[in-house]
Amino acid sequence: MSKKLKPKPKLAVASRKQPPRWQREKNISLVIWIVVPLIIAAVLGLVGYWTYNNYVAAWGQPVLQVNEKTFDMDYLVKMLRFYSGTQTESGQTPSAYQVLNTIEQQELTRQGAPALGLEATPDEVNQAIRRFLGLAAAGNSTEPPGQFEETYQLLLDTTGLSDQECRDVFRGIVLAGNITTYLKDTEVPTEAEQVHLQMIVVADEPTVQELQDRIQQGEDFSTLAEQYGTIEELKQAAGNLGWVPKGIYPELDDVAFTLALGNVSGPIQTDRGFCLVKVLDKADNMPIEDTYRDILATNALQQWLDQEKAASDIKQYLDQDKATWATNHI
Repeated sequence: MSKKLKPKPKLAVASRKQPPRWQREKNISLVIWIVVPLIIAAVLGLVGYWTYNNYVAAWGQPVLQVNEKTFDMDYLVKMLRFYSGTQTESGQTPSAYQVLNTIEQQELTRQGAPALGLEATPDEVNQAIRRFLGLAAAGNSTEPPGQFEETYQLLLDTTGLSDQECRDVFRGIVLAGNITTYLKDTEVPTEAEQVHLQMIVVADEPTVQELQDRIQQGEDFSTLAEQYGTIEELKQAAGNLGWVPKGIYPELDDVAFTLALGNVSGPIQTDRGFCLVKVLDKADNMPIEDTYRDILATNALQQWLDQEKAASDIKQYLDQDKATWATNHI
Protein backbone atom coordinates (compact mmCIF):
# COMPACT_ATOMS: atom_id res chain seq x y z
CA MET A 1 0.00 0.00 0.00
CA SER A 2 1.51 3.19 -1.19
CA LYS A 3 2.08 5.97 1.17
CA LYS A 4 0.52 9.29 0.46
CA LEU A 5 2.95 12.12 0.27
CA LYS A 6 2.23 14.68 2.80
CA PRO A 7 2.47 18.21 1.57
CA LYS A 8 5.32 20.17 2.99
CA PRO A 9 4.19 22.72 5.41
CA LYS A 10 4.33 26.24 4.03
CA LEU A 11 6.94 28.41 5.50
CA ALA A 12 5.48 31.07 7.58
CA VAL A 13 6.09 34.51 6.16
CA ALA A 14 6.87 37.03 8.76
CA SER A 15 4.58 40.03 8.45
CA ARG A 16 6.26 43.40 7.90
CA LYS A 17 5.98 45.54 10.86
CA GLN A 18 4.87 49.13 10.08
CA PRO A 19 7.20 51.79 11.47
CA PRO A 20 5.74 53.73 14.26
CA ARG A 21 3.73 56.80 13.45
CA TRP A 22 6.35 59.19 14.75
CA GLN A 23 8.90 57.60 12.38
CA ARG A 24 6.58 57.98 9.38
CA GLU A 25 5.96 61.64 10.19
CA LYS A 26 9.68 62.16 10.56
CA ASN A 27 10.30 60.63 7.13
CA ILE A 28 7.62 62.82 5.52
CA SER A 29 9.07 65.91 7.16
CA LEU A 30 12.50 64.96 5.88
CA VAL A 31 11.18 64.64 2.32
CA ILE A 32 9.45 68.01 2.61
CA TRP A 33 12.59 69.67 3.90
CA ILE A 34 14.61 68.26 0.97
CA VAL A 35 12.16 68.45 -1.96
CA VAL A 36 10.43 71.76 -1.28
CA PRO A 37 13.67 73.80 -1.15
CA LEU A 38 14.73 72.14 -4.39
CA ILE A 39 11.46 73.17 -6.04
CA ILE A 40 11.77 76.72 -4.69
CA ALA A 41 15.38 76.91 -5.87
CA ALA A 42 14.36 75.71 -9.33
CA VAL A 43 11.54 78.26 -9.56
CA LEU A 44 13.77 81.05 -8.33
CA GLY A 45 16.41 79.98 -10.82
CA LEU A 46 13.96 80.16 -13.70
CA VAL A 47 12.65 83.53 -12.52
CA GLY A 48 16.19 84.78 -12.05
CA TYR A 49 17.23 83.54 -15.49
CA TRP A 50 14.18 85.23 -17.10
CA THR A 51 14.82 88.42 -15.14
CA TYR A 52 18.49 88.44 -16.09
CA ASN A 53 17.75 87.88 -19.77
CA ASN A 54 15.03 90.51 -19.92
CA TYR A 55 16.20 93.16 -17.47
CA VAL A 56 19.97 92.75 -17.11
CA ALA A 57 21.57 91.05 -20.10
CA ALA A 58 19.18 92.74 -22.56
CA TRP A 59 20.53 96.18 -21.66
CA GLY A 60 24.09 95.17 -22.49
CA GLN A 61 23.51 93.38 -25.78
CA PRO A 62 25.14 95.14 -28.76
CA VAL A 63 22.94 96.84 -31.34
CA LEU A 64 25.56 98.60 -33.48
CA GLN A 65 29.26 98.44 -34.22
CA VAL A 66 31.09 101.17 -36.14
CA ASN A 67 34.68 100.07 -36.61
CA GLU A 68 36.01 99.62 -33.04
CA LYS A 69 33.11 101.43 -31.34
CA THR A 70 30.18 99.34 -30.06
CA PHE A 71 26.81 100.68 -28.89
CA ASP A 72 24.51 98.61 -26.69
CA MET A 73 20.78 98.48 -26.03
CA ASP A 74 21.12 100.76 -23.02
CA TYR A 75 22.54 103.53 -25.22
CA LEU A 76 19.85 103.00 -27.88
CA VAL A 77 17.08 103.41 -25.29
CA LYS A 78 18.72 106.60 -23.99
CA MET A 79 18.89 107.99 -27.52
CA LEU A 80 15.26 107.03 -28.14
CA ARG A 81 14.38 109.15 -25.11
CA PHE A 82 16.61 111.95 -26.43
CA TYR A 83 14.78 112.04 -29.78
CA SER A 84 11.30 111.30 -28.38
CA GLY A 85 10.37 114.97 -28.55
CA THR A 86 11.34 115.32 -32.21
CA GLN A 87 9.49 114.33 -35.38
CA THR A 88 10.44 112.97 -38.78
CA GLU A 89 9.34 114.58 -42.05
CA SER A 90 6.21 112.43 -41.92
CA GLY A 91 5.32 113.89 -38.52
CA GLN A 92 6.07 110.67 -36.63
CA THR A 93 8.37 110.08 -33.66
CA PRO A 94 11.61 108.48 -34.92
CA SER A 95 11.61 104.68 -34.80
CA ALA A 96 14.34 102.57 -33.20
CA TYR A 97 15.79 101.89 -36.67
CA GLN A 98 15.87 105.60 -37.53
CA VAL A 99 17.54 106.48 -34.24
CA LEU A 100 20.07 103.67 -34.75
CA ASN A 101 20.92 105.10 -38.19
CA THR A 102 21.36 108.53 -36.59
CA ILE A 103 23.74 107.02 -34.01
CA GLU A 104 25.67 105.40 -36.87
CA GLN A 105 25.94 108.67 -38.81
CA GLN A 106 27.04 110.60 -35.72
CA GLU A 107 29.78 108.07 -35.01
CA LEU A 108 30.95 108.14 -38.65
CA THR A 109 31.07 111.93 -38.33
CA ARG A 110 33.07 111.83 -35.10
CA GLN A 111 35.52 109.30 -36.54
CA GLY A 112 35.87 110.92 -39.98
CA ALA A 113 36.07 114.62 -39.11
CA PRO A 114 39.74 114.60 -37.98
CA ALA A 115 40.83 113.48 -41.47
CA LEU A 116 39.36 116.76 -42.77
CA GLY A 117 41.17 118.69 -40.07
CA LEU A 118 37.90 119.53 -38.33
CA GLU A 119 36.93 119.46 -34.68
CA ALA A 120 34.18 120.67 -32.35
CA THR A 121 35.39 123.00 -29.61
CA PRO A 122 33.92 122.80 -26.10
CA ASP A 123 32.39 126.24 -26.65
CA GLU A 124 30.68 125.08 -29.87
CA VAL A 125 29.31 122.05 -28.03
CA ASN A 126 28.00 124.22 -25.19
CA GLN A 127 26.33 126.60 -27.64
CA ALA A 128 24.70 123.65 -29.44
CA ILE A 129 23.34 122.35 -26.13
CA ARG A 130 21.97 125.79 -25.28
CA ARG A 131 20.19 126.04 -28.65
CA PHE A 132 18.70 122.58 -28.16
CA LEU A 133 17.44 123.60 -24.70
CA GLY A 134 15.96 126.82 -26.08
CA LEU A 135 18.39 129.02 -24.17
CA ALA A 136 20.15 132.13 -25.42
CA ALA A 137 23.84 132.13 -26.23
CA ALA A 138 26.22 132.07 -23.28
CA GLY A 139 26.83 135.45 -21.69
CA ASN A 140 23.23 136.61 -21.90
CA SER A 141 22.88 138.88 -18.86
CA THR A 142 19.12 138.26 -18.62
CA GLU A 143 19.48 134.55 -17.94
CA PRO A 144 18.87 133.67 -14.28
CA PRO A 145 21.94 132.21 -12.53
CA GLY A 146 22.06 128.43 -12.73
CA GLN A 147 19.33 128.12 -15.40
CA PHE A 148 21.59 126.35 -17.88
CA GLU A 149 22.89 123.89 -15.29
CA GLU A 150 19.37 123.12 -14.06
CA THR A 151 17.90 122.68 -17.54
CA TYR A 152 20.84 120.61 -18.73
CA GLN A 153 20.62 118.33 -15.69
CA LEU A 154 16.93 117.80 -16.42
CA LEU A 155 17.90 116.64 -19.93
CA LEU A 156 20.40 114.17 -18.46
CA ASP A 157 17.86 112.88 -15.93
CA THR A 158 15.15 112.50 -18.57
CA THR A 159 17.29 110.63 -21.08
CA GLY A 160 19.62 108.75 -18.75
CA LEU A 161 22.63 109.94 -20.75
CA SER A 162 25.79 110.69 -18.85
CA ASP A 163 27.38 114.11 -19.25
CA GLN A 164 30.05 112.64 -21.54
CA GLU A 165 27.53 110.72 -23.64
CA CYS A 166 25.35 113.81 -24.03
CA ARG A 167 28.27 116.02 -25.00
CA ASP A 168 29.39 113.41 -27.54
CA VAL A 169 25.92 113.58 -29.15
CA PHE A 170 26.19 117.34 -29.53
CA ARG A 171 29.80 117.04 -30.65
CA GLY A 172 28.54 114.89 -33.52
CA ILE A 173 25.87 117.47 -34.34
CA VAL A 174 28.44 120.31 -34.34
CA LEU A 175 30.87 118.30 -36.47
CA ALA A 176 28.14 117.56 -39.03
CA GLY A 177 27.55 121.30 -39.34
CA ASN A 178 31.28 122.02 -39.60
CA ILE A 179 31.72 119.35 -42.29
CA THR A 180 28.75 120.76 -44.22
CA THR A 181 30.32 124.24 -44.14
CA TYR A 182 33.67 122.76 -45.20
CA LEU A 183 32.07 120.94 -48.15
CA LYS A 184 30.15 124.07 -49.16
CA ASP A 185 33.38 126.05 -49.28
CA THR A 186 35.46 123.38 -51.01
CA GLU A 187 33.13 121.33 -53.22
CA VAL A 188 29.90 123.21 -53.93
CA PRO A 189 30.30 125.54 -56.95
CA THR A 190 29.22 129.15 -56.87
CA GLU A 191 28.11 129.02 -60.52
CA ALA A 192 26.55 126.24 -62.60
CA GLU A 193 24.24 125.33 -65.46
CA GLN A 194 20.66 126.13 -64.52
CA VAL A 195 17.13 125.97 -65.91
CA HIS A 196 14.20 128.28 -65.23
CA LEU A 197 11.32 125.95 -64.45
CA GLN A 198 7.58 126.11 -64.12
CA MET A 199 5.87 123.19 -62.41
CA ILE A 200 2.43 121.83 -61.59
CA VAL A 201 2.18 119.29 -58.75
CA VAL A 202 -1.02 117.27 -58.21
CA ALA A 203 -1.95 114.37 -55.96
CA ASP A 204 -2.70 111.58 -58.44
CA GLU A 205 -1.75 110.25 -61.85
CA PRO A 206 -5.17 110.60 -63.58
CA THR A 207 -5.23 114.34 -62.79
CA VAL A 208 -1.72 114.94 -64.10
CA GLN A 209 -2.51 113.05 -67.30
CA GLU A 210 -5.66 115.12 -67.78
CA LEU A 211 -3.66 118.35 -67.32
CA GLN A 212 -1.06 117.15 -69.80
CA ASP A 213 -3.80 116.58 -72.40
CA ARG A 214 -5.28 120.04 -71.78
CA ILE A 215 -1.89 121.73 -72.15
CA GLN A 216 -1.28 119.87 -75.40
CA GLN A 217 -4.65 121.15 -76.57
CA GLY A 218 -3.49 124.71 -75.95
CA GLU A 219 -4.58 125.60 -72.39
CA ASP A 220 -2.30 127.90 -70.41
CA PHE A 221 0.24 126.20 -68.11
CA SER A 222 0.22 129.06 -65.56
CA THR A 223 -3.58 129.10 -65.28
CA LEU A 224 -3.73 125.33 -64.73
CA ALA A 225 -0.93 125.58 -62.11
CA GLU A 226 -2.97 128.15 -60.17
CA GLN A 227 -6.16 126.09 -60.40
CA TYR A 228 -4.89 122.58 -59.73
CA GLY A 229 -1.54 122.84 -57.93
CA THR A 230 -1.43 121.18 -54.50
CA ILE A 231 1.66 123.01 -53.17
CA GLU A 232 0.32 126.34 -51.96
CA GLU A 233 3.47 128.42 -52.40
CA LEU A 234 4.01 127.11 -55.92
CA LYS A 235 0.33 127.51 -56.73
CA GLN A 236 0.40 131.19 -55.76
CA ALA A 237 3.42 131.69 -58.01
CA ALA A 238 1.54 130.18 -60.98
CA GLY A 239 3.97 127.27 -60.88
CA ASN A 240 7.07 129.45 -61.27
CA LEU A 241 9.91 127.56 -59.58
CA GLY A 242 12.65 129.98 -60.63
CA TRP A 243 16.22 129.18 -61.66
CA VAL A 244 17.34 125.75 -60.46
CA PRO A 245 20.77 124.07 -60.67
CA LYS A 246 21.29 120.32 -60.85
CA GLY A 247 20.98 118.41 -57.59
CA ILE A 248 18.23 120.50 -56.00
CA TYR A 249 15.43 118.31 -57.38
CA PRO A 250 17.27 115.12 -58.40
CA GLU A 251 14.07 113.45 -59.58
CA LEU A 252 13.63 116.26 -62.13
CA ASP A 253 17.21 116.63 -63.36
CA ASP A 254 17.17 114.03 -66.13
CA VAL A 255 14.06 115.61 -67.69
CA ALA A 256 14.53 119.30 -66.91
CA PHE A 257 18.09 119.56 -68.24
CA THR A 258 17.33 117.69 -71.46
CA LEU A 259 13.93 119.19 -72.25
CA ALA A 260 13.89 121.70 -75.08
CA LEU A 261 13.18 125.34 -74.30
CA GLY A 262 9.45 126.00 -73.99
CA ASN A 263 8.52 122.31 -73.92
CA VAL A 264 6.46 120.53 -71.25
CA SER A 265 7.45 117.18 -69.79
CA GLY A 266 5.34 114.09 -69.37
CA PRO A 267 4.12 113.08 -65.87
CA ILE A 268 6.90 112.67 -63.31
CA GLN A 269 6.30 110.92 -59.99
CA THR A 270 7.92 112.59 -56.95
CA ASP A 271 7.67 112.29 -53.16
CA ARG A 272 5.09 115.09 -53.17
CA GLY A 273 2.88 113.79 -55.96
CA PHE A 274 2.80 113.78 -59.76
CA CYS A 275 4.10 116.77 -61.68
CA LEU A 276 4.59 118.41 -65.07
CA VAL A 277 7.51 120.76 -65.70
CA LYS A 278 8.01 123.39 -68.37
CA VAL A 279 11.39 124.89 -69.26
CA LEU A 280 11.06 128.67 -69.51
CA ASP A 281 14.76 129.44 -70.00
CA LYS A 282 18.26 127.97 -69.79
CA ALA A 283 21.68 129.24 -68.75
CA ASP A 284 25.00 127.46 -69.24
CA ASN A 285 26.59 129.15 -66.25
CA MET A 286 25.07 131.52 -63.71
CA PRO A 287 25.46 132.23 -59.96
CA ILE A 288 23.72 129.78 -57.62
CA GLU A 289 21.51 131.23 -54.90
CA ASP A 290 23.01 130.75 -51.45
CA THR A 291 19.90 128.87 -50.31
CA TYR A 292 20.50 126.33 -53.06
CA ARG A 293 24.20 126.15 -52.19
CA ASP A 294 23.17 125.18 -48.65
CA ILE A 295 21.01 122.37 -50.06
CA LEU A 296 23.86 121.18 -52.27
CA ALA A 297 26.19 121.24 -49.26
CA THR A 298 23.73 119.08 -47.28
CA ASN A 299 23.64 116.66 -50.22
CA ALA A 300 27.44 116.66 -50.25
CA LEU A 301 27.44 115.76 -46.53
CA GLN A 302 25.24 112.75 -47.23
CA GLN A 303 27.55 111.66 -50.04
CA TRP A 304 30.52 112.02 -47.67
CA LEU A 305 28.73 109.89 -45.05
CA ASP A 306 27.99 107.25 -47.69
CA GLN A 307 31.70 107.12 -48.57
CA GLU A 308 32.68 106.86 -44.90
CA LYS A 309 30.17 104.07 -44.40
CA ALA A 310 31.46 102.14 -47.39
CA ALA A 311 35.02 102.39 -46.02
CA SER A 312 34.04 101.34 -42.47
CA ASP A 313 33.30 98.06 -40.72
CA ILE A 314 29.67 98.46 -39.66
CA LYS A 315 27.39 95.84 -38.14
CA GLN A 316 23.80 96.42 -37.06
CA TYR A 317 22.31 93.81 -34.72
CA LEU A 318 18.86 95.33 -34.33
CA ASP A 319 15.87 93.17 -35.31
CA GLN A 320 12.16 93.74 -34.83
CA ASP A 321 12.03 92.01 -31.43
CA LYS A 322 14.90 94.12 -30.11
CA ALA A 323 13.42 97.28 -31.63
CA THR A 324 10.11 96.57 -29.90
CA TRP A 325 11.90 95.85 -26.60
CA ALA A 326 13.82 99.13 -26.84
CA THR A 327 10.70 101.12 -27.66
CA ASN A 328 8.84 99.58 -24.71
CA HIS A 329 11.63 100.63 -22.33
CA ILE A 330 11.80 104.31 -23.22
